[in-house]
Amino acid sequence: MEAFFAGIGIFGILSLLVALLLPVIAFIDLYRRRKGSTGKTLLWILIILCIPYLGSILYFLFGRN
Repeated sequence: MEAFFAGIGIFGILSLLVALLLPVIAFIDLYRRRKGSTGKTLLWILIILCIPYLGSILYFLFGRN
């Protein structure tokens, strides 16, 4: 395991952490802002689940209105 982290460097470790945390943060934000319609919320949940990283980025760009 140590050899894996040594090979990717600090930038790789930070990228991995961001990639793992981004969908989690999107779900937390979606839960807190669930004032909209149920259909819209379910659609964002499906988008984030199906394409986690791109879906999370799209949610933060377009879904927080």
